[in-house]
Amino acid sequence: MSTRSGENLGFEQLMRSAQTRGHGEYLGVEPDISRNVYRFKFLRPGGNVVWVDVDGRTGRVVSERE
Repeated sequence: MSTRSGENLGFEQLMRSAQTRGHGEYLGVEPDISRNVYRFKFLRPGGNVVWVDVDGRTGRVVSERE
């Protein structure tokens, strides 16, 4: 998952990274342009909401919170 320096990965690649941790129904995404992080929101089957932050350049999950 690499791109030329300074370029972001495509949305589909970022979504796949987030889904590996989200494990639920996709509710939306909020880009944080200042940090180049995309915050994906998922509703898990038990009713908990989880936010998964993904680095836009690398696709690496940088945090996950319920």
